[in-house]
Amino acid sequence: MEKMSFEKSIMDALLVDYTAVYYCDLEHDAICIIKTGENAQAYQHKDFTESQSYAGRLKFFYEHFVVAESAPDFMEKLSAASLMEALEEKPRFAYRFRTRGTAVDRQYYEAQVVRIKDVEGFHVVLGFRYIDDVIAQEKEMMARIYEEALEKAKAALKEQEKVSRAKTDFLFNMSHDIRTPMNAIIGFRDLLEKYQDDPVKRQDYLDKIKTADEVLLSIINNVLEMTRIEQGAIELDESAGNVDQFCDAVDSIFKEMMLEKNITFSHEVHVVHPFVYSDTTKVRELFMNLLSNAFKYTRSGGTVSYRIEELPSEEDGIALYRTTVTDNGIGMDASFLPHIFEEFARENNTTDAKVEGTGLGMPIVKRLVDFMHGTIEVQSEKGVGTTVIVTLPHRIADLEDCFKTVDHSVDPATFKGKRILLAEDNELNAEIAIEILQDAGFLVDHAADGEDCCAMLQAAPDHFYDLILMDIQMPRMNGYQAAVAIRKMHDPDKSGIPIVAMTANAFEEDRKEAFRCGMDGHIPKPINARAVLEQLARILR
Repeated sequence: MEKMSFEKSIMDALLVDYTAVYYCDLEHDAICIIKTGENAQAYQHKDFTESQSYAGRLKFFYEHFVVAESAPDFMEKLSAASLMEALEEKPRFAYRFRTRGTAVDRQYYEAQVVRIKDVEGFHVVLGFRYIDDVIAQEKEMMARIYEEALEKAKAALKEQEKVSRAKTDFLFNMSHDIRTPMNAIIGFRDLLEKYQDDPVKRQDYLDKIKTADEVLLSIINNVLEMTRIEQGAIELDESAGNVDQFCDAVDSIFKEMMLEKNITFSHEVHVVHPFVYSDTTKVRELFMNLLSNAFKYTRSGGTVSYRIEELPSEEDGIALYRTTVTDNGIGMDASFLPHIFEEFARENNTTDAKVEGTGLGMPIVKRLVDFMHGTIEVQSEKGVGTTVIVTLPHRIADLEDCFKTVDHSVDPATFKGKRILLAEDNELNAEIAIEILQDAGFLVDHAADGEDCCAMLQAAPDHFYDLILMDIQMPRMNGYQAAVAIRKMHDPDKSGIPIVAMTANAFEEDRKEAFRCGMDGHIPKPINARAVLEQLARILR
């Protein structure tokens, strides 16, 4: 094949999709035909062929064949000046429009302009092609994208409505659950005032107020715990322990409760390695949630049990414990089981079930189990009972490891004559703390906020105060700021004084912030007298 014929064949193949192709010299307003098709009406028109300039042919084409509404800026965009400016930055320019006088199914056109850079001047190739099939494909794709977006929007809206309903139910349950112990506290407080002289009734009312306090605190702690887990603000704090001692501690919490409700309560332990490392606090929280549920949803005369057994482990040094908690309580419908780990979800609300709870216990359990690389399975049948199976891996310890734990026992003589500076802006909280500390033998001075605390410490003689108990949320100067200011004092006796946060800022990040600001301890509110004294004893040793 001759070279000219070969090149023409290649060109014809490349231009097959184009009805018309032109070679244009934009700087000199010149145009020449490379290809025109027999159906390219614009280029066969006698008036059009008489026009010799690029601008003239462009104008004629626009006036006779372009649907103006489809391309209001046709003349501007395809003018020589605009093309030269556009093609300075990129090698190709495209413009779409509709034409008149063509077949109904062939009406969309596209102008493609490509700059030729290997020749002197500003030369381009201008091609016109029908793009009805492209437009159809794009419309189909856009319709598909729209439908998919619509379906996603509907699903998102449905999920949002579901979450909204769940949160509304949660707030309803939580409001009711908080009011229940609050009503008990208020009611028994009134009765306590009425029967001050009756020691039996007085003690009974105090015990019931304490129980209501614990229920209220449990509800609040569940909400806070869920927030901490979702924010990733929890860490493993493992220590060595004995599984039998752990079970004894769990039994001591539930034994009397079960007995009072006439529930038969038992446990079994079948393990090869009784000494393991675990985060006792988090494992205890798992047991508390699971056994509390079993207790709440089991009627008088029922049974609750748990069994701990060791499974074969594929990892060296790891003991795989499987705990099975079983009850013959009211059980759950099979349709609810897939939702049991969803936040705020409850099969029955508090009023229906007559049981306190926010629907956060099982979500907390699931997240804790996941966090500790374990598994959980729930089996339940309405009217028959529920079985929960939790499997957790633990590093194997030995007897000596268990005796390395720190002794937190409190010697009353430790606190005699020790002076504490208490920074607390809430008078009621301050009164409670002062009473606990003075009963333990401390001498206590009270500062209304962080600024007063710093001033009182600065004015005191050396070695006057032994420790500072610092609230965090205070006016003028908060606890963090006060701790930083104290650590910057020039007197080493004062700048080195032990500081312990005692605050309702109970999240893990709050504890870390307290230590970052130079504090030596962190006690969350509401305060537990024993926990406070244990931590103060540790620091003052």
